[in-house]
Amino acid sequence: MDFSKLVEELWKKFFSKVDEKTKGDIIKWFSPKCVIIGTGAHEFYTGLDNFLCAFANEMTERNDIEFNLKNIWCEQMQFDSKTCLVYGKIYVLGESEDKSVLINMDGRFTLIFHMVEGHWEIIHIHYSIPNQEQGYGEYYPKTLLKKVQELQSINDEMRALAQKDGLTGQCH
Repeated sequence: MDFSKLVEELWKKFFSKVDEKTKGDIIKWFSPKCVIIGTGAHEFYTGLDNFLCAFANEMTERNDIEFNLKNIWCEQMQFDSKTCLVYGKIYVLGESEDKSVLINMDGRFTLIFHMVEGHWEIIHIHYSIPNQEQGYGEYYPKTLLKKVQELQSINDEMRALAQKDGLTGQCH
């Protein structure tokens, strides 16, 4: 089975205007016992029912957002005859009609498919967005800390200058 192609189609459907038919086309692949992890701290769902509650809330919130899937690539790795991992990257832009919501998500994902009673199910999805404060080649966000320290140093210098009389150099 070409899981990479299937995953591309599922992401395209997810970022389209989701009606009940599209929603059904997506969730028919999910195991009732799936685990789904998204980018938000609250986006950790164990079981399809928990995810569907959150998905319903998300659908009302994103009703007026027009998503534009700019790029997607993925590859599959078959572990055995019953398990397949699909991993990849996805870039999505979006904005609401009133422009109060702007979306710029350059993310990566993994999905695990598992054969259950003769049919394939998604048992796990993980979607994440890299930390933008973490510089290339860093394993922790060191660049942001360095910028904060530089700004703190400049702030300290400006505070010291503000305490001195400009003509005499005397502190107030």
